[in-house]
Amino acid sequence: MKQNFINNVEIRGYVFSHSLQERVTGATAKQPNTTFIMGDVNIATDNQGMNIVPVHFTYVTETFAKSGKKNATFDNLRQIINNAKTFETDGTNAAKVRITGQIELNDFYTRQGELASPKRVRGSFLHFLNAGETIVDDVNNTLFDVDFLALATIEHEYEDNPQQNYLELKGFAFDYRGAVLPMSFSVSNKPGQTFFQKEDISQTNPYFGTLHGNIKSTTIEITPDVDESQMGFGQVVVRPTTRTFRSWEIVAANINEGVSEDTITPDELSQGLANRETYLAEIKKRQEEYQKSQAGNAGFPSGSQGNQGAQTLGQMGGFKF
Repeated sequence: MKQNFINNVEIRGYVFSHSLQERVTGATAKQPNTTFIMGDVNIATDNQGMNIVPVHFTYVTETFAKSGKKNATFDNLRQIINNAKTFETDGTNAAKVRITGQIELNDFYTRQGELASPKRVRGSFLHFLNAGETIVDDVNNTLFDVDFLALATIEHEYEDNPQQNYLELKGFAFDYRGAVLPMSFSVSNKPGQTFFQKEDISQTNPYFGTLHGNIKSTTIEITPDVDESQMGFGQVVVRPTTRTFRSWEIVAANINEGVSEDTITPDELSQGLANRETYLAEIKKRQEEYQKSQAGNAGFPSGSQGNQGAQTLGQMGGFKF
């Protein structure tokens, strides 16, 4: 197996808003009575505040556990909590930051017992930009590079707007520990679609290579229809609503390195998927215990629904390369 899988994200922009909280671990924690910060920082990567990328910080302490050195990211997050200007209130006078991190999955189970695993950016380091540095409207204010094992491609076509057609690349990325992360990416540009289509990707003919891309947010306005046949008199006021879709767009990709001991083997992927099953079972157990503590014995519904995510993983893991 590859020793160090590539999984890097870089974000530049304004602090749009945040949900950061400073907390202290309990007496039974591995590191009791430790002050830490957790939460999301939403970054506006353009001067209009249209492209918003959430970055999640899980557990940021004042010092690094191994070295004991001061953690500048903790101080910077604390400053954001205490007095940093945000784009929501101060526009382009907001604090400007640079964040490095990686792609991870926010795994959780819904109340119906179904697995949800949306992608998100996990922040590792956050630094304020110098006073003289400006934010230029540039798609490269969001960059990611990730090693990816693709096992399938799906074409998404729209009759009413062919310009929005894209290719979905499905497979597995890997975190810094080598854990398997099932996910997909979008390919909207024609050269990229042609490249991956020529690869003829399948479970028997996988692609392994480094993908390079940007994170894009697209907001659309939706105006609900009014059934005039149900109206007795008067005119209904229809207020449009907006929805934001976040896409992870591939803009470049390396050649296919194939599967081998230098990348990943079928046995190694199988073991990685088995480890993920164990991890997901622990998450489900904790959520069930929490739900019971909040609402008596209600818990999550029993039955097969809770295994849908595992079944999907198993199906994708049924590779034959």
